[in-house]
Amino acid sequence: MTSHDYTETFADPTNEADDYRDHDDYRDENDSRDKKARSHHAGARHFLVLLLALAFVAASAFFAFRTFSQGRAARQTVVSGATLPVRIQQALKRDPRAFGGFTVPHDVDECATFGEQPIAGRKISTQAESTLSPTLRSRARTCRETHEPQEALSWLEERNQQSRFAGQTPATETVKVPVPGSPDQFLSVTRLRAAGQLSSDNLKPRPVVICVSGLAVTQSACRASVGQRLARAGYDVVLFDPRGIAPGAASSGSTTTMSAKTEAQDALTVTQWLRNQSDVNIQQITLLGQSQGGLAALIALHEQSKWYARAVFEYPAFMLPHLVRYVFQDKALIPEQVTQFGVTLSRQYATDIWDVDANRWLAQIPVPTLIVQGMDDSVVPPDVSYRAVGEIPESQLVLLPGQPHGFNEDGTLLACARVVSFIDNS
Repeated sequence: MTSHDYTETFADPTNEADDYRDHDDYRDENDSRDKKARSHHAGARHFLVLLLALAFVAASAFFAFRTFSQGRAARQTVVSGATLPVRIQQALKRDPRAFGGFTVPHDVDECATFGEQPIAGRKISTQAESTLSPTLRSRARTCRETHEPQEALSWLEERNQQSRFAGQTPATETVKVPVPGSPDQFLSVTRLRAAGQLSSDNLKPRPVVICVSGLAVTQSACRASVGQRLARAGYDVVLFDPRGIAPGAASSGSTTTMSAKTEAQDALTVTQWLRNQSDVNIQQITLLGQSQGGLAALIALHEQSKWYARAVFEYPAFMLPHLVRYVFQDKALIPEQVTQFGVTLSRQYATDIWDVDANRWLAQIPVPTLIVQGMDDSVVPPDVSYRAVGEIPESQLVLLPGQPHGFNEDGTLLACARVVSFIDNS
């Protein structure tokens, strides 16, 4: 090849321009492919992010719906008889500082014989007791019932023979007590007079026990279980149907306007009526609350403790305010209706006790107090009473092995003997 050829071949400006154009076309083609690749990768990344976001939203929606459904179901069945024990146990586990967190020891002391102070051994001074934790105070004040029902019955019969009312059949008097501020409402109150048919004008003022019943329990049931026995022991017994306590109750009012707070107000109304009776020793009025009535009695004591000489609680539902707060979390989530033990209630049942500070109010009870609790109670766990006795300054707890909520016939007999013994000695 000649140099001319070389010059013509490589120095031709036309060929050089063509080379540059070919190079630019190649570069543009590569850039286009790179852009397409980057666009494809970016689209894939965006699609993946979108999928992850959709998955997150779906998962969040699922869990939110499940939580809502569970919460709705809980709110609908929170206080149904079938689920109440489970809900209580869950509440106690969630916040052991409220109620629970204590385990009732199995080796607590045996109760003393009837007629004596129910706590055997473990006597500690008030000064030393003030330095103990509620757990240790609970243990120091707790005893386990080991006596047979027949022993309780024999002791009651022997004791009653020494009463000035021995042989008397308690007389029954039923009156309608108006509710202050509500002229169209009244309370059906039954008074069992230990003096029987003797004229009240010829008797000195007598001690009285006021029974505050649990939900769906009327005064007729209380009369059969504790009323007659306490009256034969020489105490006048006052039974009443709180407004709306049960369908068909003798007092006015609906179950949808009833709560532990209204029940406490009714207990105070009955107490005020009693204090105006000439044959009542107003210095010797005992307030006895059972189950929900225990919480109502606590509220009444918080408002007017000076009216009462002592307090007795049987399987008391002190945990109800905590249970309501645990299940609903917020007042706004409380439905218009709830059901408990087959009784239809309104949201007032929950809102009325929302701010009740049971722990603090128990610690403020200024009178001698007895708690009687069944150890097989699945509605009010024994932990509730065990914690409560550690809070109340002057208190005693009697545990009844094998007894359910409400007690059976044997448990009722043992409880009555302990209540009579407690009143006699306090």
